[in-house]
Amino acid sequence: MKKSNYFNGALLILTLLFSLYYSCKKGGSSATTGTGVSGTPCNTLKVRPVGMTWRNGLPPLNYQPVKGGPITNAVFQLNWSDLQPDVYTVGGKIDTAASAAASNIRWNLIDKAIADWTAAGYPGIPLRLYSGINAPKWVKMLGTDEADPGIPDIMTIWVNPLHNHGDSIETSPRYWTQKYQDAHDLLTSRIAAKYESNSKFIAFYAFGAATAYSEYCINGMSKNVDVFRKNGMTTKKMKDAIRHFANKYNELFPTTHIIIWHSLPGFQGCTDGTDTAPAPVSGVYKMYSDEQFVTEMINLWRSFGNHAMNGSNDLDATQMNSSELTRMVAAGGPIGHQTRQLSLISDTYNTCDAGTDKAGGYAAFIELPAGNTLTMQQLTNLTTKAKSNDSMYICP
Repeated sequence: MKKSNYFNGALLILTLLFSLYYSCKKGGSSATTGTGVSGTPCNTLKVRPVGMTWRNGLPPLNYQPVKGGPITNAVFQLNWSDLQPDVYTVGGKIDTAASAAASNIRWNLIDKAIADWTAAGYPGIPLRLYSGINAPKWVKMLGTDEADPGIPDIMTIWVNPLHNHGDSIETSPRYWTQKYQDAHDLLTSRIAAKYESNSKFIAFYAFGAATAYSEYCINGMSKNVDVFRKNGMTTKKMKDAIRHFANKYNELFPTTHIIIWHSLPGFQGCTDGTDTAPAPVSGVYKMYSDEQFVTEMINLWRSFGNHAMNGSNDLDATQMNSSELTRMVAAGGPIGHQTRQLSLISDTYNTCDAGTDKAGGYAAFIELPAGNTLTMQQLTNLTTKAKSNDSMYICP
């Protein structure tokens, strides 16, 4: 009698295992591997962004899937200042409470993008929500209480958007302060509450800790670092903010793919001399590359499961052997990259091709540089290769 029970129990276990395996295999290339956050089953994650990717907005019609085009992914780029704009009082002052209210969020911008992307044949939108210089003024005014006395309400920084093609003076929020983090957490919580269950909201870019674009400290703009110090930044606050947002996105978006980028050749930070970086000179912060921290972030992101995508936002064929990219590849996929700007990239086709090879971690998608002149056949070849990489991340 006992042997019969043991046999029946073993048979039941084998049946369940086979059923689980088969249900995962049915997911095909649209279902991602392993488990997501909090034990999310592999076949409940949303469709992953794959293939050659248009950097900002929809590509021309003949490139879209609806016309059989080779661009199989396109990023919806949205500024925080447009999603939740400044509200002014009758007297012309910014009303922070009214600006931060849920009723002030322009959901129609995201809803329209989802409709437009779906009509173009895309499975949904990857949302890149820009903060930093693209945040509203009411956000930029937060955290003044953590700055030196007499500092203006809004921090002014220098930005070089095209690298050595002229500086511009912009304003940016203090992302390392608690008030900023609270405001950003509230907005992303509201976005998650509305779209985490929407299968057409497929990805979210992790850009909460930014002064401009995806830059924590504006790469190459060392004259900013003393400005940051006067506005309350320390090495610890900066890194804690980056860690905070990473964990928050993982918490809020368990089935949506979350994307973070690590600049090559390394994390560009600002130091107060208390960390692994060189000590400041004459009280002025200095730029530095912190390989220890970038490794920490790569591994943290990978620990979140297969809805988290590591990648580089500075991909170039000449940098495929960088230590950061090597560590990223060693940590495992899924991976998705953005190339360098067209004016800086050595060769667009070779860069995308290398990014989808072993050296680039077999990237599932690569954001093309704006203004690229790749042919339709080249784009088709690259997209086919990137999409085939995605099969490595489906259910085993």
